[in-house]
Amino acid sequence: MTQIKRLHIKGFRSLADVEITDMPRTAVMIGPNGSGKSNVIDFFVMVHRMLKSGKLNDFVRRNGGASDQLFGGSNTTRHMEAHIVIGAGKGTAEYAFKLACGHPDRFVFVDERYRSAPDGSAGELSWEHLGSGHGEAKIREACAEEQAAQLGVSRQAARTVSDLLRNMAAYQFHDTFFDSWFMKTCDTTDDAQLGSHGGNLAAVLHKLEHDDPDRYGAICEHIKRILPIFDGFALEERHGTIALQWRHAQGGQIVGAHLTSGGSLLFVLDLRQGKTEITRHQRADYEHWLTEYSLGQLWQKNLLGGRP
Repeated sequence: MTQIKRLHIKGFRSLADVEITDMPRTAVMIGPNGSGKSNVIDFFVMVHRMLKSGKLNDFVRRNGGASDQLFGGSNTTRHMEAHIVIGAGKGTAEYAFKLACGHPDRFVFVDERYRSAPDGSAGELSWEHLGSGHGEAKIREACAEEQAAQLGVSRQAARTVSDLLRNMAAYQFHDTFFDSWFMKTCDTTDDAQLGSHGGNLAAVLHKLEHDDPDRYGAICEHIKRILPIFDGFALEERHGTIALQWRHAQGGQIVGAHLTSGGSLLFVLDLRQGKTEITRHQRADYEHWLTEYSLGQLWQKNLLGGRP
């Protein structure tokens, strides 16, 4: 099982200095509008673009320029940096980078490094350094044997780290306006892999309902824990297309596009003096509530400090 174990971000938008350790397989970030939930997702989108297609500065340009990506702008924050630790089976891989503003309003790497070990000892190894002054991630180049030799770094470790990180997918499902992807029907056959915009979610769920009913049922049960009025999806194919709909538990009304993710309520986000802060809820912090309320009722009452 491959998953991110630890994440430290400094200087990216409202994430002035955020560290998450011992990350679980499933976590729900909860917080009011503007607390920084989307910025966490966008960080992963940026890393994906940076490593998958070498388009860091395309991401930057589409999102207002380098200064807009820094906490308080470039006059307040000189650079952003990140450290990602990934677990893959018994092995670990780490990737760290630091970015600063360059001309014209783009990012330039101040530092980029990585290390990897198949037995979990990556933290004890020396870093493979990729230098500074470049505008796109050099770890992509280090995956090729000739370039790795020129850079004087390990090609195998670069491939391990790069493969793990560039295959990350960011899914952001909060947009349910009339023109969002969720409001549109999708091709029923578009069910091989969930798109990052979630527009083919209905097709993927439809396939699971028929091909893997146990997994489909587990998804529905998770949603019911958070949204008690949810009584299953209503997925009906019409002329080769399908729309995302669900059934209301009270009266059976069919409701249009909506999604609520279930999981462990572990992280609560807050915005204090412009900074996103993350608090880990221990079970003891809210266990006494569970004697009278379900998790869904706690969420609806906003007792946990915001909305997912």
